[in-house]
Formats: sequence, C-alpha cells, structure tokens
Amino acid sequence: MTPDKYNDCGKGIPYITGASNIENGIVLINRWTEYGRAFAYCGDILLTCKGTVGTMAVLQEPQVHIAKSIFSSRIVCGDCGSYFGSKVRNSTSKYRRVIWQCNGKYKGDHKCTTPHLMEEEIKAAFLAALDGLLAGSETLLEDCSFMYDTLADVSGIAAECESLADEMETLSIRIERLITENATTVQDQDEYQQKYGRLERQFESAKRKYAALEEKKKGNLS
Repeated sequence: MTPDKYNDCGKGIPYITGASNIENGIVLINRWTEYGRAFAYCGDILLTCKGTVGTMAVLQEPQVHIAKSIFSSRIVCGDCGSYFGSKVRNSTSKYRRVIWQCNGKYKGDHKCTTPHLMEEEIKAAFLAALDGLLAGSETLLEDCSFMYDTLADVSGIAAECESLADEMETLSIRIERLITENATTVQDQDEYQQKYGRLERQFESAKRKYAALEEKKKGNLS
C-alpha cells in the first residue's frame, strides 16, 4: 500500500503492516486506512511470515487491514493462470463484502470466465481440505508431542553442556595458575600435588559428563 493510501490520524480502519505492530502478543495500532482490501477480524490469529518470521498475536480489534491475506497467491485461475486477488464490493454500505476474483479477469482481449468467490466460501473450502488432510493422520498429535518433548529435552542437555563447559574453563584456569605459582614460588610439594590432583580429577569428571551429554544429544536427534 502506497503512503497516500494510509494515515496516522485515525481515519478508516487500523492498518497492520507486520511484526513491528506486534509487541509481547499485543497488536499496536499506529496507521489507519480507508482503502482496506485484505482483512482480519477480532479473534483471528496474526502470524508474520516475512522479515521477523513467527511473531504472533490474537487480534482484539473488530476489523483491521492486513498487508497480505493467507489466501494471497494461493488461488490460481483455471482459465488464464493468474492469481486471484481480493476485491471489496459496496465498501460504504451495509452490504459491503469481500470477494476474490482473477487479477487478470479484465486484462487484454480475453475475459476470464472463472466466477468470483466469496471469502466465506474460500475459508470453508480451506477447512474442508485441512480436515481431509488430517483425517488419516491419527498419530499427528502424538508425533508433534514427541518432537516437542525431544527438542525440549535437547534444550535442557544443551544448557547442562554449557554449564559444564564453563566449569571446565574455570578449572583449567585454576590449574594453570597453580602450576605458575609452583614454578615461581617455593611451595610444599606434597600440598601442591594434592591441590593439583584434586583439580585434575574435577576437570576430568566434568569432561566425561560433557562427552556423555553430547552423545545423548546426538542420540535424541538421530
């Protein structure tokens, strides 16, 4: 939408452009437009798919214009091959409605014969197709749950590995410092050997735990 089609003084309906309008799951309104074409309504889930991907919010506004509908570039004209686009009919009356028709319907000499579609019809067809896709996937939720648990478990292992890596680095510094002090100052060698042995055992223990966790993480992801 070009700048002349939106404003910042509250005229028209809110205009949502993307992730910049969503903060902590709340939709922020700073633009409005009187030329809305793609709409979302109260209760709809807004999910960004460009730039910052995956930012999400549940819409509380009665109606907003969104930069792109989920159906954009999805419906193809069976006559000329162009995509369908949304159009607004009777925009200023109570009979206002959103339809989808071929973007190339009136371009050139050939007029496409495909009829327009009501947005409600498209939504119903989408849900019917989704139901059909999921009909034979009784284990889908179980698979998703398993993957979630696996990734969550791997995340916990990664945190433990990071903690052990920090511990090994600290122990390594302490061992080097102990060796340097022993080389530059007179010390009781029995006491030195005890300190060195204790730090070395702690380091080797952390190293073994780290290696075991790395193997476990690889096993979970394989």
